[in-house]
Amino acid sequence: MDFDLLTATRDKLARASDLGMREIASGAQVELRWLYMFRKGQISNPGILQVQRLAEFLTRRNPA
Repeated sequence: MDFDLLTATRDKLARASDLGMREIASGAQVELRWLYMFRKGQISNPGILQVQRLAEFLTRRNPA
């Protein structure tokens, strides 16, 4: 099975219930609007740099 960064990051975002969206956006250095749209799957090509920053932030906050 191939690793899918988009799916893995969305899953981590869904499990990050202890964090507020503003805190996540700030920590990951992405725009809040982008984060909400990403969470809902409304961005067809979200950009690898933003997704990577988000994934790294969420992994630092909750490595499991």
